[in-house]
Amino acid sequence: MKRLKLHHWLTTGPLQLIFKNAGILLRGKSIAGLCNLGSLAIAARALGPEVFGTLILIHTVIRLIIGISKFQSWQAVIRYGAVNLHAKEHKNFHKLIIFTILLDVSSALLGATVVILAAPLIAPYFGWSDNVTSMAMLYGIVILFSVTATPTGILRLFNRFDLLSIHTIISPGIRLIGGSLLYFYGTGLWGFLSVWFLAGVAGGITLGTMGWLELRKHNLLPPRKFSFCNLTQSHSGIWKFVFATNILSSLNLTTGHLTTLMVGWIIGPTAAGLFKIAKELSTVLSKATELLAESMYPELAKLSTQKQTNIFKHVVFRSGFVAGSGATMIFFFMIVLGELLLQWTVGDEFVGAYPLLLLLIFAETIGAFGFGLNSAMYAIGRPGIPLRVNIITTAVYLPLLFFLLTQMNIIGAGIAFTIFLATRFVALATITTRLLAQVETMPDNKKI
Repeated sequence: MKRLKLHHWLTTGPLQLIFKNAGILLRGKSIAGLCNLGSLAIAARALGPEVFGTLILIHTVIRLIIGISKFQSWQAVIRYGAVNLHAKEHKNFHKLIIFTILLDVSSALLGATVVILAAPLIAPYFGWSDNVTSMAMLYGIVILFSVTATPTGILRLFNRFDLLSIHTIISPGIRLIGGSLLYFYGTGLWGFLSVWFLAGVAGGITLGTMGWLELRKHNLLPPRKFSFCNLTQSHSGIWKFVFATNILSSLNLTTGHLTTLMVGWIIGPTAAGLFKIAKELSTVLSKATELLAESMYPELAKLSTQKQTNIFKHVVFRSGFVAGSGATMIFFFMIVLGELLLQWTVGDEFVGAYPLLLLLIFAETIGAFGFGLNSAMYAIGRPGIPLRVNIITTAVYLPLLFFLLTQMNIIGAGIAFTIFLATRFVALATITTRLLAQVETMPDNKKI
């Protein structure tokens, strides 16, 4: 009976489409995940722990700057685009797309400038030579090809998760193939950075092309002659929305990229490499829940527009239960086979990351139960709630991370990360449950 009930949960209404789209993405992400792990394993074996750690630090600095400077405009495309398309307001939809593209381009230019200016300043903290600093500055040009938020939103809005699945393979695949060739030629750090740069460029160009073709397919390309005036006038609250989602995304990156940098700064590049390996293996959970969140958000935005409050609540909480249950099974699997997995992939030099790996997976398991809470708040136009929760929990996390790293070495990063995700989940789950309960009692004209 319980089995039939669970089957009913997963094959009824929006949940069916959410898990279907997530499954499509999972195919691509699974291949991408294996390629990422393979490329890291090859780089680790080819470069050794210390130089590999330097590669990871350079890549992490760039990813962190991209995350901080880049607006999450894909969320605005879904949130406001769903409303425009539902009301057949194509002119307003064009204005929305132009606005978000301008945000993407501006943030990419800002990010590239920051890398050029910041690399010489942070180099002494990581022990980079002048040659390595120059490599980091050149590698930072890849930020100019990170103008991908708007096409991502377009593809998600039109349920083109098949194209997104294909795109996820491109950059990891190039890194794996290129890294495999470099492994036999011993080109060192510069060779791997060059391959990773080309992978980022190819991924950005491909996604932009996919988004443009999808708009053309639906006859929704903005006109060639358009005005830049009053782009946001018909989208009330969009500036507040994009700033809130950008800050929240930047805070989320703090738990990953900034943690890696702090490990490298306090303990050294070898420790940063160990942390990256453990984090990459643990992200099998976080990436899986990201897939669900990516497929859930467009459906929640549509349910919000259509005032389907009860279905909205069921989608959020039932999907969280399913995701958390699956994550728990993976956690127990890693307890048994995690150490062997490290040996088979990156070698005996990195087996010391096993205790850290278990802590990170346990933390991601907690987070999996609440993966849809952020999407729920975005869909009802309340991005300020997860933003405030993240600001407070991050303010606690960073000093805790610093303290535990200095007192307990690298294992302190795992403990701090677990406390962070557990606190964030409890706070956001409590607030979301109360808010949706209040929405249930509102008059119809005031509901979601």
